[in-house]
Amino acid sequence: MELESKPTESQDQSLKARTSLIQLDWGSASHKRSLFRTKKGRLGLAPQTIQVGDEVGILQGAEVPHVFRRDSGSETSLSLVGDAYVYGIMHGELESEGLEFTRVQLV
Repeated sequence: MELESKPTESQDQSLKARTSLIQLDWGSASHKRSLFRTKKGRLGLAPQTIQVGDEVGILQGAEVPHVFRRDSGSETSLSLVGDAYVYGIMHGELESEGLEFTRVQLV
């Protein structure tokens, strides 16, 4: 593969400065957070305390998804792990999947 062009010195400096800003943004957004993937393949960020088997859900009226841990032996009792960013469900995209709300007890 042959290179077509190379950035000038000033373009290179500008790119490096923008890259540094992106690294700072990513560092603050991901501080004490872990990257995860759901069974449906969606990627997200959540608190470092997440575990395999935790569930992502939407609290009615909440602006962001949350991660929950099911209490052993209970179908409706969940513990809140924390808020999450999940690519593909942050802007109401799940509404088109016909999901229904279920009443649960947070402990």
